[in-house]
Amino acid sequence: MGNDRRGQWSKGVDLLDRDQSGVVLIDRQFLEPDWQGALQTLLLTSPAACVVPIMPKADDQFFEELIRQGGYDVLPAPLTEAAVVETIQFAWMY
Repeated sequence: MGNDRRGQWSKGVDLLDRDQSGVVLIDRQFLEPDWQGALQTLLLTSPAACVVPIMPKADDQFFEELIRQGGYDVLPAPLTEAAVVETIQFAWMY
């Protein structure tokens, strides 16, 4: 992870720790290279959060592993307003 991305990641985790969001949308590339470890960091920082990676295409294997690891859903990129609103509404109700 480059220094700029690392800095953005740190700021995001600090913000999440301070404000305790219920829904976290995150670009999949911020979860690399160790997406399971990054996901666990987010969930430890805000245990009640629904973490939703944004990525061009998620295969069934990634989706199933994401759910097993504590993630909530995947938003397909490019984003559409309808998909974002629907995902956030369902995550918020969850």
